[in-house]
Amino acid sequence: MQHRARARHPACPLLDTAAPARSPGGVNLYTLRVAEPCAENWDTMPGDARARHCDRCRLHVLNLSELTRDEAEAALSQRTPGGRLCVRYTLDARGKVVTRTSERARLVDLLRAMQSGGAP
Repeated sequence: MQHRARARHPACPLLDTAAPARSPGGVNLYTLRVAEPCAENWDTMPGDARARHCDRCRLHVLNLSELTRDEAEAALSQRTPGGRLCVRYTLDARGKVVTRTSERARLVDLLRAMQSGGAP
């Protein structure tokens, strides 16, 4: 499931800043919520897998799922209260934000299970 969050544009989602603060910006990977999903097409934005530029809002869109957990947390913590931030991310089956760190850990666990002959 892909989600994008961005503030102050009718077609763009808003970050829910009422979530409990764990980072200086008040939003982190555990409290990140999309108040209003964005309708802009990621595939048409110039950039790479980690970040693209939205010409409509003139903002860079970060793909948190292509960042490590530390990079994603840093990006969220650098956001000023009430500041604009646009992100894209994938949720796992438990509803947690997937990052490169969590994806790597999942693959390592899968490989270990395959080597031992057990199920993941």
